[in-house]
Amino acid sequence: MGLGLPTVVQTWTMSFNNRYVWNTSTSTNVAEMGAFAFSLFGVGGFLTSTMGYTVKGSCDGTTGAMDGTNRITAATKWATRNNGSAGAQCWIVLADGAGINWCFSYNSASDGTLRLAHSTGGNYVAAGTPSNQPTATDECFDSASSDWVITATLGSRFDQVWHLWGSSDKKMFRICTCSFTGVQADGTSFNSYIAGEKFTSALASPATFTLTTGGGTVGAVKTYYTATNGSTGHLYTWNANFNTAYSVTLGGDICRVNNGSADGNAKTSAGCEYPGGSPNNTNGAWNIDYPALQGRNGYTIFPVEMGSITASFDGKLGNRIDQWCLLTSTNSPAFGTMLGNAQFWVVHPIAVLVGDGSTVMELG
Repeated sequence: MGLGLPTVVQTWTMSFNNRYVWNTSTSTNVAEMGAFAFSLFGVGGFLTSTMGYTVKGSCDGTTGAMDGTNRITAATKWATRNNGSAGAQCWIVLADGAGINWCFSYNSASDGTLRLAHSTGGNYVAAGTPSNQPTATDECFDSASSDWVITATLGSRFDQVWHLWGSSDKKMFRICTCSFTGVQADGTSFNSYIAGEKFTSALASPATFTLTTGGGTVGAVKTYYTATNGSTGHLYTWNANFNTAYSVTLGGDICRVNNGSADGNAKTSAGCEYPGGSPNNTNGAWNIDYPALQGRNGYTIFPVEMGSITASFDGKLGNRIDQWCLLTSTNSPAFGTMLGNAQFWVVHPIAVLVGDGSTVMELG
């Protein structure tokens, strides 16, 4: 793509600068997570109301059923956590515009963490004990993520801010959370980036998204990155790059595919669509941020692609939609940099996302 601002493909709805104000006399980590969850998928929430995702079922920690009812009627209704699937916990299952089920559950060892998984066949059902985490025969999940909203040692002392994106076809959502501590891995307030979305497929026969188990036929990817594995120290790749082992402990991109004979999880990493492969040199791609062959007029921007090295599911998975990579010489630009009069926002050099053209993003 090179010099110049990219063309946006999707129509996006955005909800920026959502803030939880920490009050030392009333706030708790659970209350903070409840405020975030209610804003995202509670009654009147961004996904459930603004974007129109269908509520397939929910549980407020006590009463649960896969009956189309949203029981997250207040922030306090997302307060029951269990470390494991077999125990009372808050959960909600949403169906997107492609019929894919996205299951958010408060199954975690930490108050600040949610578990996110998806079923491309739309197969989530209530567990035998409905207050427990729902199940799906084709569930796609890799490993537990770390804090979405708070950090273990600092979350109790700072406000939290989150930014939300949703595509008009209800097939893409993105979440970025911030907690201004000044001591994150990249020296900024970035805390986490989470997404559930479609992408442009690069599969060739016999590989397909048509699953043997569950009947899913649509490709979708779940994304989770922390301040550590999304830091500018990983300049052009989040998680591993295409040529090194994927570590499930980092909780990155994952989707469910069929290789022609069996289903499996493709654990992916992201890179730039760039001549010579995915640039992952920690010294950067150019000698200077604004390269000479582009008249030193700005950053060079390229689409982001995904590749997998999972055994039997290796290769290029596809291209991100409305997500771009900045090829730079150093760990820049910084998190929160606005491009093109707030038309684009830099979460990371490999995650340049759409802005609304006017809002200055609060970073914490």
